[in-house]
Amino acid sequence: MGFFPLDEELELLLEMQKLQKKYPQDKPITGNFAYLKKREKQIQYPTF
Repeated sequence: MGFFPLDEELELLLEMQKLQKKYPQDKPITGNFAYLKKREKQIQYPTF
């Protein structure tokens, strides 16, 4: 963990990652996680 607490956007990514690992065959979860993961830097816009 870094110096700053995780903001809500990063918490969402972590939750999606947990769901994707738990349900790897679920296409909506896998697809949505991949979409968000590719845009992780944009999600963190204040630091972008």
